[in-house]
Parts: sequence; structure tokens; C-alpha cells
Amino acid sequence: MTKPGPSEFNIIMKALKIAVYGIAKNEETVAARWAASAAEADVRVVLDTGSTDRTVQVLAANGVEVHRALITPWRFDEARNRSLDLVPADVDICISLDLDEVLSPGWRDEVIKAWIPGTTMIRYPFITGFHQNGSPSQVSWGHKVHKRDGYRWKYAIHEILRPVGQHQEVFTQGFKIEHLEVKERSPDRYLDIIRQWSLLEPDEPRYQQYLARNLFDQGKYEECLAVLEKYFNLPNLDAPEKAFSYRIQAWCYRQLNAGPDLIVEALLKAVANSPRERETWAHLAEEMYFFGNIPNAYSALTNALRIKDVYQSYRLEPDVWNGKLEMMMDKVIVELKRSL
Repeated sequence: MTKPGPSEFNIIMKALKIAVYGIAKNEETVAARWAASAAEADVRVVLDTGSTDRTVQVLAANGVEVHRALITPWRFDEARNRSLDLVPADVDICISLDLDEVLSPGWRDEVIKAWIPGTTMIRYPFITGFHQNGSPSQVSWGHKVHKRDGYRWKYAIHEILRPVGQHQEVFTQGFKIEHLEVKERSPDRYLDIIRQWSLLEPDEPRYQQYLARNLFDQGKYEECLAVLEKYFNLPNLDAPEKAFSYRIQAWCYRQLNAGPDLIVEALLKAVANSPRERETWAHLAEEMYFFGNIPNAYSALTNALRIKDVYQSYRLEPDVWNGKLEMMMDKVIVELKRSL
């Protein structure tokens, strides 16, 4: 049996069936935008978990298949798995898209282009924060484009897809998903539930780490540090996540004016756990420069600029890839020459 040629292969790939699925509750204000963003999908399906506004009607009016279910007790993974189960079995590629998220224009062609043989998941820029000029400030590598079979959602909150079979990731920057937060929502709306699960499952690192993140975002720095100490004492921590947690620890110390020793110690632990990540070295360089330790700032910057693989970043910070570090290096070199 002969393998398909390039033109036949392109036809096969373009025939891939794509579904966009999600969960919703009281998302009336963004439902039409979501439907338009996912318009190129072959299937659009949403599980509504108890809306009291016009979310269901707006989605249905825009051609989205909507089902309803109450999840009790509430778990995000249960809701997302129920939503995934609504996707027809003949779908090839699934995209989990929250109602306050949008796909970039032309996403379908980019997904198909990235879906090389053997792929089961695409990693892509997931943008969760923006500068005032609209450019991205917080980017992570999203994980919500996946093969129809072989994945299930796990964790009651801050849930994530986990493989239950073959798992082969590919990275692309050809498309992105943007999280466009609804301004009326309270930024601490998940704090109580993540605190609850961190108490129910104290040995689960994911709950402890996300509790620390939430506490940091709320300015509860001392409580954040206490949670991080529990987290660091747990076994079998993921190294990039552990490195990012040490960076959170350093940020807490900075906010509490704890002094250079604790800040630098935390950042050295960060680079020790994730030495191939440019962001960890960049943060260390910034603090060294701030404290006037110019030689060590130069050393950290040198290590940062040696890293060219953006896919190593746990959470991508666009600024450190867009000339910021080169400008800092120019300043550091001037300082070094002055000291000679």
C-alpha cells in the first residue's frame, strides 16, 4: 500500500473534523462573541451548568448546540468531562474554549497545519494578560487543543487535561487563544474554592500552588509564603512549576521588603529547577541589577540570552524576548566599564 503524496495528504488533513466545546454559566454578554470566534468549527457544543440569564438563548440563536446539566457537588473537571462527552465520536480534534476566550482569526488553518501525523495535543500561546497598549504581558503554553479520544480533565479547580493513552505534543505560534476577562467579575472569586480543596487534599501540589498564586494576586503575601512552604515540602514536584513557585516567593519577599538575601536565594532556587528557561534568569538578573551586584547581573543576563528556545518557558513573558534583556545588557556593560 503506497503512502499518500503531498496533495493527497493536504486533502486528508483539510478533511479533519474539528469541534469547539465549553462550559457556561451566566455568560450572556460574551456568548455571541464566543460563537463567532468558533464559527469555523464543524461542531460547536456547550454545556450550560445553570444559567439564569439569556446565555442558552444567545448561544442557540448563533447556531451553537447547547445542553444543560447541574453538577453537584461542583467540580470543574466533572463539568468539562461532561462537555467533552457531548462531542461526537467522529471528531478528530477538540478545542476546549471558555466563553470568555477567543480564538485568533484563521485559527482553523493553523490548527490543521500544526496537526502533523502522530499529534495528540497542540501547545499554543494562551494570553491571559495585556499591557495598556494591548500587547501581551502574560502568556503560557495552552494545552486545550487535543485529540477527541485519550484525554480526560482532572482536578476540581484549575483543572487540566491528562492523557489516558498516547500523548504527543507539538508547539506552534501560528494561532493563539486570548482570555478576555469580564470586568464585572471579582478577581478573587475562586479563592474560597481553591482554599477548600487545598484543605481537602493537602498533599496535592496543584491545589497548593494555585492557592499561593491566588493569594499573591490578592496581595496576601505572608499567607502566600506560608502556603508555598507547605508546597515546597511536598514530594515529586514538577520542576518548572516549582521554579515558578520560587519566583512567586521572591515576588512576595520583594513586596514585603524582605531584603536581598531572601529574594536572591529564592531566585537561585528557581534557576536551579528550571535552568533552560529564559524568564528565570531574567528575573535573577533584574534583582541583581537592582541590588547593585553588576557582575552577577551580567552573568545572569548572559545565561538568559543564551536561551533561544521559547518553548522551554513555563510561563512566557514576551518582554524578555522582545529586546528588554538586550537593553539591560547594554546598561550592565556600561556599569562594568565604569567600575574598571
